[in-house]
Amino acid sequence: MLVFWPKRLVYLAVPKTGSSAIESVLHPFADIQFKSPPRLKHAKAGTMRNFRKLFSPLDPGEFEQVAVMRDPLEWLGSWYRYRARKELDGNQNSTANISFEEFIDAVISKNPPPFAHVGSQFRFLCAEGETPVADRIYPYTRINDLFTYLEKRLEISFEIPDANMSEIAPLSLSDACLARLMDARSAEFALYEQVEAGVYCQDIK
Repeated sequence: MLVFWPKRLVYLAVPKTGSSAIESVLHPFADIQFKSPPRLKHAKAGTMRNFRKLFSPLDPGEFEQVAVMRDPLEWLGSWYRYRARKELDGNQNSTANISFEEFIDAVISKNPPPFAHVGSQFRFLCAEGETPVADRIYPYTRINDLFTYLEKRLEISFEIPDANMSEIAPLSLSDACLARLMDARSAEFALYEQVEAGVYCQDIK
């Protein structure tokens, strides 16, 4: 999470949405950067309410919260690949020896095992409500639009990195499993449709 104090703006680092790349570009301009532990680096939109002493005498509500959201299936695919890396071999968080479909079913189960504890973009951005607490949400596919907005909003200039991600082979998932996922996380898929349509960032045409 990055705080730009004079401009009353906070960048929320949603995991698996290019947050490390974004922070590498923006941190020289930030007044406050939470790098660790993960619960602070990736502080959720609703967490701002708990920072009243930090932001005193200002109301945390005076700060605009900006974030990025990724297609829910791609987001889970990123988590699956990340936890399949060799460094986690033998660890309870490893996905190396399970299929992507098994991972998805574990994520949406009532009691997810450790490797399937990945949270939810919807809850990250909406806290306990049904609508986003974050003020402005950009789709991952248009991350350059976020940089363009921040240059104007913060009145700064920086070199915008190449945000074109190399294509990754799709992970195998049956239609039935995808249907189960979309049913279990219907609110997240619906929110992403709105984000892609530019509902939460009106500068996207």
